[in-house]
Amino acid sequence: MRVENRHTSESAAKRGILAGASLALIEVAGGLLSNSLGLLSSSPNTLIDFISSIIMFIAVKESSKPPRRETHVWP
Repeated sequence: MRVENRHTSESAAKRGILAGASLALIEVAGGLLSNSLGLLSSSPNTLIDFISSIIMFIAVKESSKPPRRETHVWP
């Protein structure tokens, strides 16, 4: 992967994590303040999206690393 593509992917993943965390907090706070079951029931889904953004960020970081050992190709 080219260096500029890796940085673009990492920054996109970071923005996704920030957006997911912000949205989850807003939904929980808004649901609690307004006693809205709709917002409170939607917040676990948003939390799962936030967790998937973290997993995606880890995957992008790991995929940019070189292989740890040589791979052998069958002739």
